[in-house]
Amino acid sequence: MFDGDLLRSTSSVRVLMQWADGRIMTGIHTIGQDMLSAAIPMSSVRFRHAAPADTTRHRAVFELEPEFRAEVNELAFDCAYLDIPLPQANDWARDACEQPCRDLLTACRARTGVAGSVRDLMVRNLAKFPTNSRSPPDCS
Repeated sequence: MFDGDLLRSTSSVRVLMQWADGRIMTGIHTIGQDMLSAAIPMSSVRFRHAAPADTTRHRAVFELEPEFRAEVNELAFDCAYLDIPLPQANDWARDACEQPCRDLLTACRARTGVAGSVRDLMVRNLAKFPTNSRSPPDCS
């Protein structure tokens, strides 16, 4: 709900953090696959949050059952994948990616609309958000 210029939510910060963790880890995994043009098999996938009722999507993305209630959020894979040359690494590919990346960064920095308001509130209140060393606050 909106209260003047402030967005007030009765939802738990835990739900937001769980969603963000899954979204970020899936993105990292997908970018790695896109860069190598091949799947990178994960040795393990760990999330700090509790397991959702249905982990079908997790298994489909990571091709294994993640560990939940772990100490840290983590994707683990064989480090030999770091030595594989990028199949599309050339000047043309780099040049083709640079401008869309700059455009995306510019759009992300714009901080407009509801997403911008939420981001600004989160940045102003960083101390209230969990880190890997402490649990999320109870905001219910």
